Amino acid sequence: MTEPARAIPAPGVILALDIATRTGWAASGGDGGVLDLSDDHNADYGRMGALIGDWLADRIVTLQPARVVIERPYIGNAPAQVYRLHGLVWTAHMVCWRHGIPRQEIMPSAWRKSIHGSGKLTTAEAKRRAKAWCAEHLGRRGLDDNEAEARCILAWAEGAA
Repeated sequence: MTEPARAIPAPGVILALDIATRTGWAASGGDGGVLDLSDDHNADYGRMGALIGDWLADRIVTLQPARVVIERPYIGNAPAQVYRLHGLVWTAHMVCWRHGIPRQEIMPSAWRKSIHGSGKLTTAEAKRRAKAWCAEHLGRRGLDDNEAEARCILAWAEGAA
């Protein structure tokens, strides 16, 4: 039996990222939202990388996080999607590295098990549960599922789960 994934303790602001074409994000203190990287069928990877890189650099300067927690992409997705997601995650790592910000990756199944009690959920069920968890525990109703999942990742990282 393996040990459950544990967050790295760190004082200060934590920035959590659910990286996707619509990247959900949440920071200690309540900030959060969605960065929409979509365009014509996500054809321009350079544009997407530049957008997330510039956006993350701005978030780092504004929020001054002590740590960034990044959801690791699920490798069972379609090859083009895996390629795109890994590129976006690598870009996030590069930006954090350039700013001297420690980062940690978490598998979706690990934070979902901690927050929802099960890491073996369909994507639709995981998103539904994330929105319900945010409504119940944070009083935030009507969130985009990407932001809801980022808020759940943040709760895991802060040890609230």
